[in-house]
Amino acid sequence: MLAASLPIAALSLLAVGGSYEPFAEPVMLARPHPGSTAAAARLRTLSGIPTRPTAPLGRIQDPYGFRCLPQIHGPALDAADTLDGVLTVEVNAAAENPLISIEDQAAYHHGNFYAAHAALALDTFRLAVLQTARLSTARLAALSEPDLTRLRPFLGDAAPASSGVMILEYAAGAALGEMRAVSHPASLGHAVLSRGVEEQASFASSAPARPCVPAPTTARSSPANWSPPSAPCACAPWNPTRACPSPPPSRSPRRPSTHGWRTVR
Repeated sequence: MLAASLPIAALSLLAVGGSYEPFAEPVMLARPHPGSTAAAARLRTLSGIPTRPTAPLGRIQDPYGFRCLPQIHGPALDAADTLDGVLTVEVNAAAENPLISIEDQAAYHHGNFYAAHAALALDTFRLAVLQTARLSTARLAALSEPDLTRLRPFLGDAAPASSGVMILEYAAGAALGEMRAVSHPASLGHAVLSRGVEEQASFASSAPARPCVPAPTTARSSPANWSPPSAPCACAPWNPTRACPSPPPSRSPRRPSTHGWRTVR
């Protein structure tokens, strides 16, 4: 999902004629967080943006969904890298208490079982992905605005009261609500056990049980009634694809479209 977000964002930026200045290399070097720098570099590559773009011809500043994309998507990339490093240590760790050292012929009682690193890394990753999903939903809404796209509201056709792609906003909003529900940090849990000897609990085992994408419940088992939390990114390609300028007409004869979809090549 993180990898797919940037190409979709590049399409969205093209659709609204957004400014390239937020992705300039000097901007990223002024606050060089690795994830933000990588996100901006990827967008420059996808969109053919020079490292030092010229000033925009239209709006001076775009909405946050476009202007702050590296600063919001970047932490998710950093959180994914951190989580990968933490889990690499965890899956190869000796966490049983006591630790039996063959070399020392000794038993060491310890606290390696306390998995705060894993709990915090998982919590951080979920919260960072939630921020990215919020930004994706914001861009989805922005692409329904005529002031940004210079097209009809909701990218609709000429029919009276056409709602166009408005339903995608509902689907993405519902999915975002579910993502918010599973993003509550497991590490906020607390318990005092064993007559006060175990006076702190990491609740690390609860963290991996809270995925970024919750499964549908029996009450919502029908695919028609369930909005998966990946929907903010799943819905996102439709609006920029529809809003982008149409390609030149093909030389080969084709049956004209009747519903106004536009393709990007």
